[in-house]
This record gives sequence, structure tokens and C-alpha cells, in this order.
Amino acid sequence: MTRGRRKLWIAIGLELLAAMALIGWRLTRSAPPEANLSRLPTTTATELRVLQARVWSDSAARWQELGEAYLAFGYFAEAEPCLRLAVERSPEQSTAVFAHACSLERLGRLAEANEQFAKAATLDHGRQAQTCHSRIARNCLRLDDVPNAEAAIAKAPALLAARVERARLLVRTGRARDALPILNGLREDNELEVRTEMIAVQAFRELGRPRDAATAAERAERAVDRFRVADHGAQLQPIRARYGLAAVMSRAEQLDRAGRPAEAAAQFDRALANASWDVLEPWIATAARLDMMALRYEAALEKLDRLATRMDVSPPARLIWGAVLAETDQLDRAIEQWRQASAAQPTAQLHRALAQGLLARGNSDEARRERSTARLQQAIDYYHANDLANALSELEATRSELPDEPRMWYYLGVVFAAMDQPVRAHNAFSRCLTLDPLYGRARYRVTLLAD
Repeated sequence: MTRGRRKLWIAIGLELLAAMALIGWRLTRSAPPEANLSRLPTTTATELRVLQARVWSDSAARWQELGEAYLAFGYFAEAEPCLRLAVERSPEQSTAVFAHACSLERLGRLAEANEQFAKAATLDHGRQAQTCHSRIARNCLRLDDVPNAEAAIAKAPALLAARVERARLLVRTGRARDALPILNGLREDNELEVRTEMIAVQAFRELGRPRDAATAAERAERAVDRFRVADHGAQLQPIRARYGLAAVMSRAEQLDRAGRPAEAAAQFDRALANASWDVLEPWIATAARLDMMALRYEAALEKLDRLATRMDVSPPARLIWGAVLAETDQLDRAIEQWRQASAAQPTAQLHRALAQGLLARGNSDEARRERSTARLQQAIDYYHANDLANALSELEATRSELPDEPRMWYYLGVVFAAMDQPVRAHNAFSRCLTLDPLYGRARYRVTLLAD
């Protein structure tokens, strides 16, 4: 064999060895699970496929990144193995352990989730540890494991949500009377909170105190949702905002806040060019609003018309649609959009828009009625925000404008009841029932006041 041929065979052998090594390396690698991304906007799906391709680097951070993205967009079964591999490669990374626990929790594998939450709590002794213990408590309750639920709650004394869970646990285990001091303390230390009041409703029912239960239910109507034990939205939204149209929306909102609506609208136009419109209704409504602010009325109408051929348009989008139509001298179509929106989801803003449109059309009587209805809706909003003084002020003004409106008298009654004026509350409920004898909520309130 000549020297040249020997070199050739050596080169071929080396290439074969390299190819075999590469094949072996590929065969021993963990392949990323491939989710069906067809339900996502095109730009978002494209970016997640890039994450799938990059995960072959064997980096724990890459596996965590893909797993968190899957988790954020609802691919829980695909998220779990990615996050498990991230934890195996970097077991001290508390955020990866926490995300893995969340994926197991969403899959209903609660015992495994609790193991991971407990591990995450040992890796991060700050607020995340408190959150982990609260999540463990909630999962233990779902598993009917009361002792471990109580033990977990005791490890989260600084977390307000844990106090809520403690009260819930006491009611659930037949100790409603012991829950009342906790609930009273929560009410004294914080603004009205819906979970606290709903637990109070259950506690009073268990104790045979229906009137107190009704009072707690009324407080729940004007309470906020504050103590979230598992706020998945707040946890996952920052992850969603990294990718695709969510990232575009975030940048557009920053431009909008900076007073640059034309640039914000252009951001959306670029993103929507290749997007699947059937999953983008809220974003298209936002894009149309930005077009309107940038005086790009035709662009806004084109988006909304195109949207309407694919799905029913939401009331907030119809509000924008009507505003654009009004700006382009199509007032009758604007009024129709506002009427449809108001029938589905009445708001003070919609009624005010309708009043302005009707007045411009010369229908002053109907416009006056819509203005009064807007004040009534504003009063209801004040009531649900626990702003009783402003609610009463608006209702008192509306009483002479809408004397035949049962809903106005009902809310006047509940505001008087919340302000501890039972006689005036009774009179308002009675007036509501005179106008509408089938107004069940008013009849229930009258019965409670009579007890």
C-alpha cells in the first residue's frame, strides 16, 4: 500500500470514528418533547421551536427555559420532563425546582409536587419559601391530609394567604368557631378580601347563623381578590411576555405609555402580518385602539371588520369599534356596536358613549336615559369597589332620574344595609319588589332584615 493510500484510509477511518461518536452522542441525548404548537400565534410558535432546537446543548438553563415556556403556555405534560432534566443537571437552582413543582401540581401529581415544593423552600428562604409552604398546604387539603396541611401553614407565618388557608382548614375540619378570630383579624388588618368573606360565609352557615352569613356574602360582593395562594397568572405572565406576540404587546404598551401610539400600532402591524387571527381577539382590539389614537381609522376598521368574519367580537372591542365608526361619521353603525356591547356586558363607559351618540342623533330622551343608566352603573362599580359614599351619592342622584328602575332601588338598599341603615334599606328593597315582584335578591334581603 502506498503512502498516499495509507493516509486516505486513515482519514476515512477518522471520519467514520467521528461519525460514530456523533451518532452515539445523539442516541444518548435526551430528546426534547415536542408540543403541538398549532394553537399558538405563528410568531410565538416559531420562537418556541427555536427553544426546542437549542435544548440539545445539554445546558440546564436551556432545559429550564423550554420547560418554563411550555408551562406558561399550558403544555404541562411537555413541561414536566424538561424541568425534571433541568433539576437533574442543576439541583441547587431553586427557580427550576419551583417550576418543576408547579408542572407536577398542574398535572395533578400532588404528592410529587409537594416534594419539589419542599425542596424549593430549602433552597430559597425568602418569600418563595413561604409560597412553597402555602402550596404544600393547599395540595395536602386536596389530598385530605389535614395534619400535614396544618404543619405546612405553620411554616408560612409571614404570608397573609397562609392565614386565609388556616381559616379555610378550620372551617373544613369542623372548627368554624376557631376560624372566626382569624377572619376578624384579617378583616381588621386589610381591606375587604373576597376569599376571607367567602370562608366567613361557610363558617357562619356551619354555626347556624344565616344572617351573619348573608352579611359576609354582601361584603364579598364589594371585596377584592388579594390573597392568592397560587397565582398562576402572575407567575406565568412574565414568561409569556418573553415570546412572540406577547413580547410585541409589551413593547407596544411601553410605546403607548410613552405617548407614541403610531409606533406602537406599527409594532402590532408587523406582528399581525403572519399571525393566526382566530386566537388574537384581545390583541387585535388593542391594535385597533392604537390605530385610532394614531388617527389611522381605516387601518382600525380593517382589523375589526376582518376579526368579525372569524368570531364574535367582545364588548371591549365593540366599544373601540363604535368609537372608530363615530370618528369616521358612521354614527348609526357606532350606536349599533355600542348597543350590542351594552347588551352583553354593560359598563358606565358604554352607556356614556351611547348617550353621546344618541344625543348627536337628536334622540334626547333616550340619551338622557342612557346617561342616567351610566350613573347607575358607576354607582354599582363604586359599591363593588367598597366605596359606599360615592355609590350612595350616585344612587341618590339617579333616584329621581330612574324612579322605575328596580335595579337602582336594589343597590340603594344594599348600600343602606352596608352602612347599617336597616330601615332605609328595607324601604328601598320594598320599592324594588313593588316594581318587580320577581326580583329574588331583593326578596331575600327583605327576609333577612325581618329576622
